[in-house]
Amino acid sequence: MKTEYLLLILLFVANAIFGQTTLKPIAIEDKEFNNYFFNTNKIPRVKGKIINLPTAEISKLKIDYSIVTPFEELQVKNSCPLNADGSFELKLDYAFPYQQIWISIDSLFYTGVYANTDLLIELDAAVLKTQNELSFNGPGVKYLGPDGTLNEYTNNHILFKREKQLEISNQLQNILPVARTNYDAFIKKYDSLYTALNELDNEYIKQNPSDFSWLLINERQSNYFADLCVVHWGKQMPPELFEKVKSHKPAAISNEGMLFYRYLFTYLNTGTLRKHTADKVAYNMVEATLQTISMFDSLFTPSKSDFLKIEFSSKDPQEQKRMMEIVLPHVKTAWCKSVINDEYNKTIEKLASINKILNESKPIVSSNQLGQPVAELPFGARLYKVDAIKADSLLSILKNSFKNKALLIDCWATWCGPCISEFPYSKKLSVECKDLPIEFVYLCTSDGSDMEKWKSKIAEYKLSGTHIFVEKSIESALMNLFSVSVYPSYMLINKEGEYKPGLIKRPSQLDKDKLAELIKQ
Repeated sequence: MKTEYLLLILLFVANAIFGQTTLKPIAIEDKEFNNYFFNTNKIPRVKGKIINLPTAEISKLKIDYSIVTPFEELQVKNSCPLNADGSFELKLDYAFPYQQIWISIDSLFYTGVYANTDLLIELDAAVLKTQNELSFNGPGVKYLGPDGTLNEYTNNHILFKREKQLEISNQLQNILPVARTNYDAFIKKYDSLYTALNELDNEYIKQNPSDFSWLLINERQSNYFADLCVVHWGKQMPPELFEKVKSHKPAAISNEGMLFYRYLFTYLNTGTLRKHTADKVAYNMVEATLQTISMFDSLFTPSKSDFLKIEFSSKDPQEQKRMMEIVLPHVKTAWCKSVINDEYNKTIEKLASINKILNESKPIVSSNQLGQPVAELPFGARLYKVDAIKADSLLSILKNSFKNKALLIDCWATWCGPCISEFPYSKKLSVECKDLPIEFVYLCTSDGSDMEKWKSKIAEYKLSGTHIFVEKSIESALMNLFSVSVYPSYMLINKEGEYKPGLIKRPSQLDKDKLAELIKQ
């Protein structure tokens, strides 16, 4: 099988390259990583300095960065200001080897770096301003310090025959759906594309010998195996392939490495849920979680099994609390237990905050006819329930209840991950647009949702606006009126009551100026 041939090439090249270097990375799943994690002296330092930047621009410039983590939130976003002398330092919380960080400095520069010990990024603003939004490396950029050589090498690799790399990567993403209909044809094309990427990698490595070439190979392997995990969600991998996937060990806390673990977890966990269904046993979170834990312990070393247990999570804080209570007694690796315990305490605090908000709710005093009043929450959320009205009547009532206002309607469900992930952006947008003539209306379907989870989710994200818990057939009919059928869906109706389809894809793609313009259309 061609897949086996490609795997042998990948592993041979990786072993050959590892054998040429004295660097021995500690992987996050290694037993030795436990002591590494608790050694605060191992926390990397990433500093930078922008030279030749006019004093007047220093206070206006902001450093935005996203740190890749092995936790539920793949990338943690942060920002820091420039000091008066143009210097800056990124805040890292954990001792992770080869932790990937994506850095954006307005339109001046964008890059991705690996933080292992110490890195200094020196940027010459005068030169960069002539480069038209330079990315990764080039004139005016210096990677210095112990991690400097590593990052110059990896960023030059990103730029190496970049158009060809991007072309092949796009083809890889486009063929993934083919796996559902013609697996053999998919594998043949998939392997040929990865072979092409590996040939580019090997060409770069040959032209640029380095002690860090092993990292390029390892990252490519992580990407290769991660996609194969996704392809096999809901079905069993061939045994020989699974053995290769099972033994793969990412060396970096990077997008590629952490997505490999996440997709592997989903592949294994989906198998447990399928068995649950095949046995015709009603889904039980406790039983399913315990079965997955048992499977991890049987397949992997204790340290790798415990690390995968970090991936157990739920968007429902109450279920998240229960899940972690199940997982914690089965975790022996100290650093993993510490991380899960910290998350457990945060969940307890979140639940306490939600309950406090709900306890402070009060009856709604309103003359509109939106439905059965449920409660008004202290941050400006008004909650209603609708279960006996036609969809077109609900739409008419909404418009009449907010005369001279545009409506941004958000159709969502408590079980919908993409819906929930947009809430922080929707909240930010509603705060920024409080002086605009617009009402944010959130319609939650009763399909798979219940009112307690609905209220808790609104309280958790502190979403102001009008919230309606809608009987599923009514919401379905309303969505049909707008020719939408998936969650989340967003509709914008202007002040005149006109709806123009496709104006809003996601709140995360909007800002106040864009929304103000859309309201006028």
